[in-house]
Amino acid sequence: MKRLGLILILLSCMAGSAVKAAEKKVIVIFVQFQDLSFTTPPTEFKAFTDSLSLYFNDQFHGDPAYSFEAGPVVTLGRKYSYYGANDSSQSDVLMYQGVEEACRAAADSINFADYSNGSESSVRDVLIMVPGQSEENSGDKNLFRPQYVSLIDRNSYLFLDGRRITDYALSCELGPDGGFSGIGDLAHEYSHILGLKDLYDTDGEGSGGLSKALWGSTALMDKGNTNKGGHIPPNYNAADFFTLGKGKGEVLDSAGHYTLRPISEEGHYYIFKGPAEGEVFLMECRDDKGWDSGIGGSGMLIYHYDRSEGDALWSDYYSTSLTASQRWTHNQLNCNPAHQCVELEAPDGDHAFFPSGNNVDFTSETTPAFRFWDGTPSPLAVTGIRHNGDRSVSFNLVKPLAILPPIPFQTSVIMQWECDGSIEVDSCAVHCYSSGNQVTALRGTRNQDGGWGCYVRGLSPNTSYVFIILLYRHGKAVYSGETRATTLSQRKGMFPFIHLNYPDRNPDGSFPKGCRIPLQIFNASDAALIAWFYNNLNVSAGTDGLFTLEESGILSARIYWEDGSCDIIEKKITVR
Repeated sequence: MKRLGLILILLSCMAGSAVKAAEKKVIVIFVQFQDLSFTTPPTEFKAFTDSLSLYFNDQFHGDPAYSFEAGPVVTLGRKYSYYGANDSSQSDVLMYQGVEEACRAAADSINFADYSNGSESSVRDVLIMVPGQSEENSGDKNLFRPQYVSLIDRNSYLFLDGRRITDYALSCELGPDGGFSGIGDLAHEYSHILGLKDLYDTDGEGSGGLSKALWGSTALMDKGNTNKGGHIPPNYNAADFFTLGKGKGEVLDSAGHYTLRPISEEGHYYIFKGPAEGEVFLMECRDDKGWDSGIGGSGMLIYHYDRSEGDALWSDYYSTSLTASQRWTHNQLNCNPAHQCVELEAPDGDHAFFPSGNNVDFTSETTPAFRFWDGTPSPLAVTGIRHNGDRSVSFNLVKPLAILPPIPFQTSVIMQWECDGSIEVDSCAVHCYSSGNQVTALRGTRNQDGGWGCYVRGLSPNTSYVFIILLYRHGKAVYSGETRATTLSQRKGMFPFIHLNYPDRNPDGSFPKGCRIPLQIFNASDAALIAWFYNNLNVSAGTDGLFTLEESGILSARIYWEDGSCDIIEKKITVR
């Protein structure tokens, strides 16, 4: 461990350091018991805290500048089993009392006010190391688990040097192999003090089974704290920085070509917002060097991050369904595999990183899909993901289709959209839904101006509809978009009239030559037949529901009713 600490310190000096905005001091107290003492020489403790300092300074790039300090070795007055015993609801039930004793003993040699980091009332940055292996690795149920504990939740009122000690994080001296522990466990537990939650499945096989979460090794708050025996925990990821409001998160909503450097360099990542507050997609670049040498690959990682008030499904522990926000409150983020609140959107079952083989796109129709939890497709598509020789990743961000405002009538809606010219599209389709049930599906048609349209008929008045537009290439859906419209109400007692819903008239009320208008009668939804004429010639709308005006004339509609009667409505049209 000493050698590792020296190597990491040298690497830090070689890499340089950012301007230090503020210093954050953290004390590590080494706590042993009447019947259990450290086997590691105290000289190793300084190398351990130096490595912690290096790790957190590499994450936050000196803002703040971390200084982890090796405090005293103190011996408590009882055997370890007194503090480490478990009950049915929690582990190490009385260890908080051991921490209180340790802090009182340490107060003879340290000033806790030095570790309040600007607070006039409390100290949160207290870390504890205890001798031996963890309970999990040793099989001794009276030993300790790495843990974060709020002393406030334990109703502890410990005041030292004018400050209340409110939190602590604890790890064990020895790793699974019996050698001196790496910093991974304590880095993980201390990150809880900073505000991060566990990203592994904290209820195991409960709540629908074991979640894959962040694939273990990619995240410190998953199982990455054990990478390289705990000596090389992974860098903070985009989800960590987004949770803490740190790093350099940039919202992307414009088409273009983009490049991301490894997040370890400056904490840069991209954010894609969704329809629900608190639900986003996050994108980062990772490189399997340095702290990330144990993450299992390099390239782009994409996360679906949900902290919204939306339903996040069943929790066995709480015997009820939880919202995503509640899962964050209860530290149950990734317990239900059907709705992980920080989900790694891996390109396939064997590879976490993009690109992977032919998987170089992330769109609304790929697997996994660029869709939000309510099913809404992202209006953006990530294409051509590339891992470059300089360790960066690059990609194209496109808006596959721009959906124009739907034109609703009483029993029909005219849909119009445009496809991005940079993408290949063979055909389009429109699926119409009402109250979650599909009403109809129609093919879109290309207009003379290069755009697309579809005339959706047979709808009910005053009804809300969802329209999903699918773009196809070689017979396979590759992109989609979604919009909504509500059909117009019937007007009782109003005589039918020609409904010219065209907003781009000339200032004098005339129509531009070549413009396309709907052929619609208002208040005639129960007519048996409507025939259209222009200058006494029979005409009809195209498959997109629109008719092209080339010259001035008389637009006439003949409305045939079920009783055999006929009404004729005419309107003079001026084209300039």
